[in-house]
Amino acid sequence: MDWAEREYGARLRVTTGVMPVVQDSSALAALVQVVVAQAPPVLAALGVAVPALGSLVLGLAMAAFRLDAASAFGLAGLDESFQAELWGRDPAAEERRRRGAAEVTVAAQFLRLVR
Repeated sequence: MDWAEREYGARLRVTTGVMPVVQDSSALAALVQVVVAQAPPVLAALGVAVPALGSLVLGLAMAAFRLDAASAFGLAGLDESFQAELWGRDPAAEERRRRGAAEVTVAAQFLRLVR
C-alpha cells in the first residue's frame, strides 16, 4: 500500500474486518491512469494475476517487477493462511489456492517474456 502511494500517488485506505471502505476518488483515478497506460500484453497478464491475487496493487507491483509471483501470492493469502492455521485446513480452499498460485506464476512468466 505504501508502495502504491509512493509510486503512483494512490493513497488507499485500509481497514480491518470484512466490510469494505470507500476509497478516495483521487487514489482510484491514479490507479486508473496506471492501468490505462499499460501495454496490451501487460493488461493481459494483469487480467490473470489481479483476480487470482484479489489485489490490483499486488498485480501492479508484480508487473513493475517489485514482487515476484511467490511473494505477491504469499502476501495476497496472509489472512487466509492465518485463518487456516487457526481453524484448520480446508481441502477445497487449498485446491483453489494451488490453482491461484499457478495462475499468478503463469502471469509472471508472461510478464517477463513481454518486457
